[in-house]
Amino acid sequence: MSIQLPPEIDESRSFLTREAGMSMAGAEQIGGFGNGCMVMTGGIVQVRFTGDRGQWNVEVAPTGSSGEWYDMLVLREMLTGLSRDEPLPLAQEVKVLRGNWSTVLESFSPARLSETKRTLQKLMDDRARRMFPGWYQ
Repeated sequence: MSIQLPPEIDESRSFLTREAGMSMAGAEQIGGFGNGCMVMTGGIVQVRFTGDRGQWNVEVAPTGSSGEWYDMLVLREMLTGLSRDEPLPLAQEVKVLRGNWSTVLESFSPARLSETKRTLQKLMDDRARRMFPGWYQ
């Protein structure tokens, strides 16, 4: 089954292939509700586009990691200092990724990876505390 991708993801795939030297590691459509996943790999990061009931998101992870995906909200906060708890539209997520690509690569470089992971984890914890204040002491 071929996967139906929004135009923003097709454009991102072209950018990641052409300018970042990445290749598609896999793509699949899951069920009939607009669910799907596409992963691009190459170099020190991998980029995942996931769709859930037609709502698509972008995530980044260090290459070779499993379960360490970081969404564009937390990445944007780390890269720009702008905080937001509500999901970004897909077009904005793609814009953040493309506009900060060199900084993303620098942040996930071996020299900065540990620091980046700590920063991203702290930002995710802070967001969870803001969104669910009664659950955290």
